[in-house]
Amino acid sequence: MRQVHVRGTRGVEQILAAARRQGREPRATKPKVKRERVDHADALRWQLKVLGIEHRGEYRFHVERMWRLDVAFPEARLAVEVEGFAAGGTAGRHQRIVGFREDIQKYAALCCAGWRLLRVTGKEIANGKAVEWIQASLSIGSELPPPR
Repeated sequence: MRQVHVRGTRGVEQILAAARRQGREPRATKPKVKRERVDHADALRWQLKVLGIEHRGEYRFHVERMWRLDVAFPEARLAVEVEGFAAGGTAGRHQRIVGFREDIQKYAALCCAGWRLLRVTGKEIANGKAVEWIQASLSIGSELPPPR
């Protein structure tokens, strides 16, 4: 698959144009909107679907805990977590110390299980950088031996 490089505020439009150039007509449903804001994890999954990049959303990686990954590539053992922050409002789960500590435990368990982790925010999703990093990580991952 050809890598797509996008920059600036028109990242999503560039992703759609790249998909069309690859002969794919984007049919994925648009990302969900919550309280007049885009759900960034849904937006990332939508971008990946439009580009034909196989992935798993809300993937449960731990057998005992209920932890889920926003986006996962199980065969490559690559996890993508979308970090959200509430600017100028009530602190979100990731901004409170308890939520932050729980995320640290989740990320440690993930790495101990042999996974690689990419953390992104809405900005990297909007400008296409997240997709670019995922593509680079997947191409590197294909050269690594499988985990034991």
